[in-house]
Amino acid sequence: MMTRKHFKGLAKILNENSAPQDLVDDIAFFLAEENPKFKRSIFINAVNKKPELPKPKPVGRAKISAAFRALRKKGWTAKMNFSCCQSCAWSELDEDHNEDDEIVFFHNQDNDRLKETGETWLSWSGDGRVLFDILNDFELTPIWDGSKDTRFKISLG
Repeated sequence: MMTRKHFKGLAKILNENSAPQDLVDDIAFFLAEENPKFKRSIFINAVNKKPELPKPKPVGRAKISAAFRALRKKGWTAKMNFSCCQSCAWSELDEDHNEDDEIVFFHNQDNDRLKETGETWLSWSGDGRVLFDILNDFELTPIWDGSKDTRFKISLG
């Protein structure tokens, strides 16, 4: 006797191979005769289900937003267009954070540069390797010399 798993597998195979509707109807009719609990409409809908399209990748500034969102999920403080300059931003952050916190931001002046050139610099503290990997995952083309004292350069390219 076929199980629900078998029905789902068969529906998936028929869907992936674009089976003709009359074949799907015949198979559903046969399965319903063999198994009284079989629901023809559910099976037919499963076969005819359109595959989900992948989500489009973020572009432009949305790439930075998505990368910062991913960093926040890992416990980072990540701020875009934060404060007027680097000195003021660090002063504001120092009130709520300690030296060991993982932080990344760009300030208003960096934001202006981003608008003009499509590139900017990120101020940060924490694990630079994690930051580099996430920025790279979101295709921000990070440039960093490996020093904890150097800002990251990113590009929307």
